[in-house]
Amino acid sequence: MPMPNKMPKFFDKHKICIICEGNEEYQYLKRLKDLKVWNEQYDISLVNAGGNGNIPARYQDRYQNGADELVLVFCDTEKKPHEQYEDIKRKINEFHGVDNAAKEVIIFGNPCTMQIISKHWTDENLKSPAKPVNAPLIKKYTDVENYKGRADQIEEIMKHVTKENYVEMSRRVESLESQDFMTGHVAKGAKAVIAWGSCSSWGCINTAKPNPTKSVPITDVIKDKPIIRVPGCPPIPEVMTGVITYMLTYDRLPPVDAQLRPKMFYGQRNHDKCYRRAHFDAGQFVEKFDDIGAKLGYCLYKVGCKGPVTYNSCSSIRWNDMLSWPVESGHPCLACSEDNFWDKGSFYAHEPTILPPSWGLGIQATADRVGLAALGVMGAAVAVHAAASAVARAKSKEVNKDMGVNE
Repeated sequence: MPMPNKMPKFFDKHKICIICEGNEEYQYLKRLKDLKVWNEQYDISLVNAGGNGNIPARYQDRYQNGADELVLVFCDTEKKPHEQYEDIKRKINEFHGVDNAAKEVIIFGNPCTMQIISKHWTDENLKSPAKPVNAPLIKKYTDVENYKGRADQIEEIMKHVTKENYVEMSRRVESLESQDFMTGHVAKGAKAVIAWGSCSSWGCINTAKPNPTKSVPITDVIKDKPIIRVPGCPPIPEVMTGVITYMLTYDRLPPVDAQLRPKMFYGQRNHDKCYRRAHFDAGQFVEKFDDIGAKLGYCLYKVGCKGPVTYNSCSSIRWNDMLSWPVESGHPCLACSEDNFWDKGSFYAHEPTILPPSWGLGIQATADRVGLAALGVMGAAVAVHAAASAVARAKSKEVNKDMGVNE
């Protein structure tokens, strides 16, 4: 009697089921499957739900069947206010008992699947899920007249989907919105959108090179609302509450700079109110951590402090109920509230573009020369101050004389 084979099936394919909203989605994925554009390690089965109202039940049945490693959904976001799409997401989340399950399993076409299909031939974006609106574009690239979603029309369109233009489609869809309608839907009634932190403001570490996830800041997603950036990694709590308090108190948005940051909190550099500023002006720098300069509280510029190019309130409001901030704790400012700070070189390399041209040294001057320049400026300042004081005393005597006051 032969021994049973107890070796594991190393070469079994991964079984994935995709629940398709309707004929358009089903025939499109079937065409891609027939073209064998997907990795052969996946065994993909397709289910036509026959309408988005049937998707939750089909998904639940297939998931509970247990024959697949993964069950996905392919559907449209459809027209606003997207009740059906929202209902699909809600029911899938309820089925799994978590709030974000639908986000992980739904593949969506926004506003419709034809948006993805059309990318096989063109860079044009659809503005509506309505078939009559999209019919001219479909005719232009497939010769299908008066597209209404009939089975024969879909079959003819699929003949124009090829392995070659599949590659083009994969490239073109990268330009589409990576979010479903929810971002715009949530912001629909908003007076403005506040981007809390550097990730939403600039992208921060999420968009650091090479940005494999194609992350973008909020300004690339929501374009029809005022945006207020409150950057920082993280932002200062008092700044966050201060922005909202201003809006509630004055019933208007706070004035912002060219980068959409509230001027009242991002109008000055950390450098401007830094308690180590006097050492910067005097040319007294920490050369390395734990040297005598560090112990004496000298300027951290040479060990990477970006305070001179960082606009924030850290040096004035500070952190933990105004207790301290990184520079006060002996660590250089990393410019975490500035755009693209993650990709601007080493955190501990000094910033070469900070010296005012009025010092006569140019912006590439080294920190070693700052002290000499500062001494010259200070000498001039003393002379100016002395002259101003003499003038003030003379004027005071004249005023007193006019008033009949004898000195």
